[in-house]
Amino acid sequence: MLEKIKGSINKGLLSASVNSSTFFEIEKIKGKAEKEKSEIKQLFSELGKQVYELWKADHFDPTVINSICERVQGKELTLDTYQKEIEHLEAERSRVLREANMQAEKSSASCPVCGATNTMGGKFCVHCGALLPDFSSNPKCGTKKICSCGATNSQSAKFCISCGKSLLEEEKE
Repeated sequence: MLEKIKGSINKGLLSASVNSSTFFEIEKIKGKAEKEKSEIKQLFSELGKQVYELWKADHFDPTVINSICERVQGKELTLDTYQKEIEHLEAERSRVLREANMQAEKSSASCPVCGATNTMGGKFCVHCGALLPDFSSNPKCGTKKICSCGATNSQSAKFCISCGKSLLEEEKE
Protein backbone atom coordinates (compact mmCIF):
# COMPACT_ATOMS: atom_id res chain seq x y z
CA MET A 1 0.00 0.00 0.00
CA LEU A 2 2.81 2.40 0.89
CA GLU A 3 4.54 1.54 -2.38
CA LYS A 4 1.43 2.55 -4.30
CA ILE A 5 1.25 5.85 -2.44
CA LYS A 6 4.97 6.42 -2.98
CA GLY A 7 4.60 5.63 -6.68
CA SER A 8 1.65 8.01 -7.01
CA ILE A 9 3.55 10.77 -5.23
CA ASN A 10 6.67 10.23 -7.35
CA LYS A 11 4.61 10.21 -10.53
CA GLY A 12 2.77 13.35 -9.41
CA LEU A 13 6.01 15.13 -8.53
CA LEU A 14 7.59 14.18 -11.85
CA SER A 15 4.52 15.36 -13.73
CA ALA A 16 4.39 18.66 -11.83
CA SER A 17 8.12 19.20 -12.25
CA VAL A 18 8.13 18.48 -15.98
CA ASN A 19 4.99 20.52 -16.62
CA SER A 20 6.13 23.53 -14.61
CA SER A 21 9.66 23.64 -16.01
CA THR A 22 8.35 23.25 -19.56
CA PHE A 23 5.72 25.92 -18.92
CA PHE A 24 8.34 28.39 -17.68
CA GLU A 25 10.68 27.70 -20.61
CA ILE A 26 7.84 28.11 -23.10
CA GLU A 27 6.72 31.34 -21.44
CA LYS A 28 10.28 32.73 -21.64
CA ILE A 29 10.38 31.93 -25.34
CA LYS A 30 6.92 33.45 -25.86
CA GLY A 31 8.18 36.62 -24.15
CA LYS A 32 11.11 36.81 -26.55
CA ALA A 33 8.74 36.21 -29.48
CA GLU A 34 6.46 39.04 -28.35
CA LYS A 35 9.48 41.36 -28.21
CA GLU A 36 10.40 40.36 -31.78
CA LYS A 37 6.82 40.97 -32.94
CA SER A 38 6.86 44.41 -31.33
CA GLU A 39 10.14 45.23 -33.08
CA ILE A 40 8.68 44.04 -36.40
CA LYS A 41 5.75 46.44 -35.93
CA GLN A 42 8.21 49.26 -35.26
CA LEU A 43 10.15 48.35 -38.40
CA PHE A 44 6.94 48.36 -40.47
CA SER A 45 6.15 51.79 -39.08
CA GLU A 46 9.67 52.96 -39.92
CA LEU A 47 9.35 51.44 -43.40
CA GLY A 48 6.12 53.31 -44.05
CA LYS A 49 7.64 56.56 -42.82
CA GLN A 50 10.74 56.10 -45.00
CA VAL A 51 8.66 55.33 -48.10
CA TYR A 52 6.57 58.42 -47.49
CA GLU A 53 9.64 60.64 -46.89
CA LEU A 54 11.30 59.34 -50.07
CA TRP A 55 8.11 59.89 -52.04
CA LYS A 56 7.70 63.36 -50.61
CA ALA A 57 11.29 64.28 -51.53
CA ASP A 58 10.74 62.72 -54.96
CA HIS A 59 13.86 60.66 -54.39
CA PHE A 60 13.10 56.95 -54.24
CA ASP A 61 16.09 55.02 -52.78
CA PRO A 62 15.51 51.22 -52.68
CA THR A 63 18.56 50.61 -50.46
CA VAL A 64 16.79 52.25 -47.50
CA ILE A 65 13.72 50.07 -48.06
CA ASN A 66 15.79 46.91 -48.60
CA SER A 67 17.66 47.48 -45.36
CA ILE A 68 14.48 47.67 -43.31
CA CYS A 69 12.89 44.71 -45.13
CA GLU A 70 15.97 42.57 -44.46
CA ARG A 71 15.75 43.41 -40.76
CA VAL A 72 12.06 42.38 -40.75
CA GLN A 73 12.92 39.15 -42.52
CA GLY A 74 15.63 38.36 -39.95
CA LYS A 75 13.15 38.89 -37.12
CA GLU A 76 10.60 36.63 -38.85
CA LEU A 77 13.24 33.89 -39.05
CA THR A 78 13.90 34.35 -35.34
CA LEU A 79 10.15 33.97 -34.68
CA ASP A 80 10.15 30.69 -36.65
CA THR A 81 13.08 29.46 -34.54
CA TYR A 82 11.20 30.31 -31.34
CA GLN A 83 8.13 28.42 -32.56
CA LYS A 84 10.26 25.34 -33.32
CA GLU A 85 11.80 25.55 -29.82
CA ILE A 86 8.31 25.62 -28.28
CA GLU A 87 7.23 22.60 -30.35
CA HIS A 88 10.39 20.74 -29.33
CA LEU A 89 9.79 21.48 -25.63
CA GLU A 90 6.17 20.32 -25.85
CA ALA A 91 7.21 17.11 -27.62
CA GLU A 92 9.92 16.46 -25.03
CA ARG A 93 7.43 17.02 -22.20
CA SER A 94 5.03 14.53 -23.78
CA ARG A 95 7.81 11.98 -24.24
CA VAL A 96 9.00 12.24 -20.62
CA LEU A 97 5.47 11.94 -19.23
CA ARG A 98 4.69 9.02 -21.56
CA GLU A 99 7.84 7.20 -20.40
CA ALA A 100 6.91 7.85 -16.76
CA ASN A 101 3.46 6.38 -17.36
CA MET A 102 4.97 3.33 -19.05
CA GLN A 103 7.35 2.86 -16.11
CA ALA A 104 4.43 3.13 -13.69
CA GLU A 105 2.53 0.50 -15.68
CA LYS A 106 5.53 -1.84 -15.47
CA SER A 107 5.56 -1.53 -11.67
CA SER A 108 1.88 -2.43 -11.36
CA ALA A 109 -0.32 -5.36 -12.21
CA SER A 110 -4.01 -5.83 -12.90
CA CYS A 111 -6.29 -7.90 -10.71
CA PRO A 112 -7.32 -11.11 -12.51
CA VAL A 113 -10.86 -10.76 -11.09
CA CYS A 114 -11.83 -7.09 -11.46
CA GLY A 115 -8.96 -5.67 -13.54
CA ALA A 116 -8.07 -2.94 -11.01
CA THR A 117 -4.47 -1.70 -10.99
CA ASN A 118 -2.41 -2.95 -8.04
CA THR A 119 1.16 -2.38 -6.94
CA MET A 120 3.51 -5.17 -7.97
CA GLY A 121 4.17 -7.33 -4.91
CA GLY A 122 0.73 -6.85 -3.35
CA LYS A 123 -1.03 -9.95 -2.09
CA PHE A 124 -4.64 -8.79 -2.40
CA CYS A 125 -6.49 -6.51 -4.81
CA VAL A 126 -7.04 -3.01 -3.43
CA HIS A 127 -10.40 -2.84 -5.18
CA CYS A 128 -12.12 -6.21 -4.71
CA GLY A 129 -9.87 -8.01 -2.19
CA ALA A 130 -9.18 -10.97 -4.48
CA LEU A 131 -5.92 -12.87 -4.03
CA LEU A 132 -3.36 -11.63 -6.55
CA PRO A 133 -0.90 -13.95 -8.30
CA ASP A 134 2.62 -13.98 -6.86
CA PHE A 135 4.45 -11.61 -9.19
CA SER A 136 7.65 -11.64 -7.15
CA SER A 137 8.88 -14.96 -8.53
CA ASN A 138 8.15 -13.94 -12.11
CA PRO A 139 7.63 -10.20 -12.57
CA LYS A 140 6.67 -10.62 -16.22
CA CYS A 141 3.80 -12.86 -15.16
CA GLY A 142 1.67 -9.85 -14.23
CA THR A 143 2.22 -7.96 -17.45
CA LYS A 144 0.71 -10.50 -19.89
CA LYS A 145 -2.23 -12.88 -20.06
CA ILE A 146 -1.95 -16.10 -22.03
CA CYS A 147 -5.20 -17.37 -23.55
CA SER A 148 -5.97 -21.08 -23.89
CA CYS A 149 -5.48 -20.60 -27.65
CA GLY A 150 -1.85 -19.63 -26.92
CA ALA A 151 -2.12 -15.93 -27.78
CA THR A 152 -0.38 -13.39 -25.55
CA ASN A 153 -2.59 -10.49 -24.43
CA SER A 154 -1.96 -7.39 -22.33
CA GLN A 155 -2.70 -7.76 -18.62
CA SER A 156 -5.62 -5.32 -18.86
CA ALA A 157 -7.24 -7.22 -21.77
CA LYS A 158 -10.67 -8.65 -21.08
CA PHE A 159 -10.88 -10.59 -24.35
CA CYS A 160 -8.27 -12.46 -26.39
CA ILE A 161 -6.92 -10.54 -29.38
CA SER A 162 -6.63 -13.76 -31.37
CA CYS A 163 -9.77 -15.82 -30.69
CA GLY A 164 -12.03 -13.31 -28.89
CA LYS A 165 -12.57 -15.55 -25.86
CA SER A 166 -13.28 -13.83 -22.53
CA LEU A 167 -10.04 -13.80 -20.54
CA LEU A 168 -11.88 -13.02 -17.28
CA GLU A 169 -13.96 -16.21 -17.52
CA GLU A 170 -10.88 -18.22 -18.47
CA GLU A 171 -9.02 -17.04 -15.36
CA LYS A 172 -11.88 -18.12 -13.09
CA GLU A 173 -11.66 -21.70 -14.39
